[in-house]
Amino acid sequence: MSMDAGSGRSPRDEGSAVAGWYGAEEGFVRWWDGTGWGPPCAAPSAGQMPPEPVARRRALLPGAAPGDHTATLVVLSHLGFVLGAFIMPLSVYLVEKSNPYVRHHAAEGLNFQLTVLLAVVVSLPLMLVVVGFFTLAAAVAADVVFGIVAAVQASRGVWFRYPLNLRIVRP
Repeated sequence: MSMDAGSGRSPRDEGSAVAGWYGAEEGFVRWWDGTGWGPPCAAPSAGQMPPEPVARRRALLPGAAPGDHTATLVVLSHLGFVLGAFIMPLSVYLVEKSNPYVRHHAAEGLNFQLTVLLAVVVSLPLMLVVVGFFTLAAAVAADVVFGIVAAVQASRGVWFRYPLNLRIVRP
């Protein structure tokens, strides 16, 4: 179905929400992602369409249905350093029982926050001999860096595992 992307009509207006390339002005095509149009591109020769734009790809996360909050929950599971240490991943872990992807990330986030908490507790008495200041700084830095990396990877659909983590809670 070839349509004029510049006319303001969408494939949805015609009863189709299928993502794909559609004809635009003469010699151009535009990508329809199901909700909006991409910029016009030069039409390829001999019926070959350009690949789907990477910025427009929207893959569902494992176990996710369209419109659910899977991405939000997995990101919140890894941002304990901002949202109350182990409280946020523990909350997600206890509430979400039906989605194994969310449960995995909540368990990973909870285990990592407990590992960081243990490192902080060990660092406090070590501050008497100065070493504790360095171990505390390393624990806080690891918490922030690994938390951000884990949140980004989880939002992309990766079953992320922290490299330095005590596996106390099982998914």
